[in-house]
Amino acid sequence: MSAADATPGGVTSTLHLDSTLADARVVVLAGGGGVGKTTTAAGIGLGLARRGRRVCVLTIDPARRLADALGLEGVADEPVQVPLEPSAPDGGTVGELWVVMLDAKSTWDGLIREYADSPEAAEKVLQNRVYKEFSGAVAGTQEYTAVEKLHELLQSGRWDVVLLDTPPTRNALDFLDAPQRLHSFLDSRALQLLLKPASGGLGLLGRGAGVFTGLLKRALGVDLLSDLVEFFGVLGGMSKGFGERARAVQALLAEPRTVFLLVAAPHPESLAEAGAFRKALSGRDITYGGLVVNRLTRAARHEDEDAVRDALAEALGDEDVAARAAAMHERIRRQATHDERLITEHLRGPGDEPVLLVPQLAEDVHDVEGLDRLVEHLFPAAG
Repeated sequence: MSAADATPGGVTSTLHLDSTLADARVVVLAGGGGVGKTTTAAGIGLGLARRGRRVCVLTIDPARRLADALGLEGVADEPVQVPLEPSAPDGGTVGELWVVMLDAKSTWDGLIREYADSPEAAEKVLQNRVYKEFSGAVAGTQEYTAVEKLHELLQSGRWDVVLLDTPPTRNALDFLDAPQRLHSFLDSRALQLLLKPASGGLGLLGRGAGVFTGLLKRALGVDLLSDLVEFFGVLGGMSKGFGERARAVQALLAEPRTVFLLVAAPHPESLAEAGAFRKALSGRDITYGGLVVNRLTRAARHEDEDAVRDALAEALGDEDVAARAAAMHERIRRQATHDERLITEHLRGPGDEPVLLVPQLAEDVHDVEGLDRLVEHLFPAAG
C-alpha cells in the first residue's frame, strides 16, 4: 500500500481509478460546489491522457488561473487541446487532453439550428427576444445543456472518453432529468392549451394577457405576447427532436461504460450531501464508481510528542520556534484525526462505498504541473 492509499489511522482507499475507469467511455463527476470537482475532473482527464487515451473534459466554471493554463481564456464551447509532453512517465505514448468550457447559450443555439424545420425558422427563433433571455440565463439551463453537450462530444467520435464536470445544483440529479423534463413540458397539454387558437384571441395567453401586453407594447414598444407565442410555438414544434434526444441521453447515462463518481470534502455537510446523492443514484440504472474525498488533512503521528519538540529544537536551533512548530503540528494532527473520523463514520453507511482519499496539496492547482501532482494521488502507483 502506498502512502496515498490510507490515512495515518488506517482508513484505506478502496477506489482505484486505473481499474474503475479502464473501459469507461463517459465519466460523470457530481457533488456540491466548492469541493474541487472541476480540478478533480481535469486531474482525472490528465491521468487518463497520460495512460494513452484521447480525453475531453467538459467543465463548467474552472478557476481563472486553471482556465488560463488549460488555454480556455476567451474560448467558449469549443474543445481546446492542452499541450502535453510527448511521452508518458512510463515511456509509453501519451494520449490527448482536450478541455471545453460549457456555454449554455451556444449549446442552445446549436440545438435550435438542428431541430428547426428550416434555417429561416431557426434564425427567427434565434432573434426572438424571449429566446435571447431564456438561452442567456444560467440558472435552469446549465443542467440541460451540460448533458446535451456531453452527447454532442461523444457523437463526434473524436475521443476515447469524455468527462463531465456537472453543475453544482441544489438537487444534484437535476442534470439527469433535465432532458426528459424539457420534452415533457414541450409535449404537455398545458403548453398546447396555452398556444391553441381560441375565439377572440390566442388561447390562454391571449385571454389572460391581452390588456396587459397591449399596455406593455405602448409603454415599451415590445410586443411580448407575440414573442412568447412565437418562442413556445417553435419550441413545441421541436418536441419530437427533443424527445428523441432525451431518450438517447438517458440510454447513454445508463450504459455500463458510463461511470459516475461523487466528489466531496471532509466536512459533515459535504459528506451528507454525497450520501444523499448516493442514495438517489441507487434507484437508477447507472454504474457507480465510488467517492473521491478531496483536501484530506494528513499528519504523521508520534507516540512521544516531547521527543518531537526536542528534535525540532535541535533541527531549528531555537526552542521558541520549535515550540510554535510543534504546536502547529499538533493542530494539523487534530484536524487529520477529525477528517479521518468523519470519513470512517460516512463509510459505515449502508451499501458498498469505494473511496479514494486525496490529501490537501501544498499549493493550489492552477497549471498542468499542478495537475500532474494531483494525478499522483488520483492514480497512485501500486506498492
